[in-house]
Amino acid sequence: MYGGLLSLLLIALLALWIITKVARERRCLAGNDYPPDLARAVLVMSEKELVIDRPMRLVGKPDEVYLHPDGYLVPVETKTRDRARIHTDDRIQLSVYAVLLRHARYARLPARPGRAVADYGYVHLVTPRGTRWKATSLLSEADVARLVGRRIELEQGTARPRPAHHASLCRRCPYRSGCPQRQGRRCPV
Repeated sequence: MYGGLLSLLLIALLALWIITKVARERRCLAGNDYPPDLARAVLVMSEKELVIDRPMRLVGKPDEVYLHPDGYLVPVETKTRDRARIHTDDRIQLSVYAVLLRHARYARLPARPGRAVADYGYVHLVTPRGTRWKATSLLSEADVARLVGRRIELEQGTARPRPAHHASLCRRCPYRSGCPQRQGRRCPV
């Protein structure tokens, strides 16, 4: 008699565990609401530092990298913001990740350097109103090289900063306090 009750109790507990697990997975998937192409992709990298010296010196740590079923990599950056908006620096950051992914030697990535990387990436935006995925086109490798060259020139003092297009860019600038051309609301960057 006790054997039958014990069996029934174990079956009930197993059913409850399965129902709870399925409900948790559904909540998780519903919260992420992956874009269609990433829903079929496989996560191949998360928070791993990549370093290359050629074609230029770059270091970066993509939040996530997905392998699309068609064989190319898609970089993803997660941002917490008040509003679901992509900024220019998000596009630059994802573009740098694309160059890193194309050239880095990393055992867990498919193929060798020269691998295929999408010409777009995603910003996974976490806001008070929920999460959103927004795709953005990436800069070319030549454009990334120009930005790296410009940054080096600015750091070495061989180039002059240009005025910012928006005052909020100056507020976040790490060189703001020593900026020689700071002019009211139009601060150069």
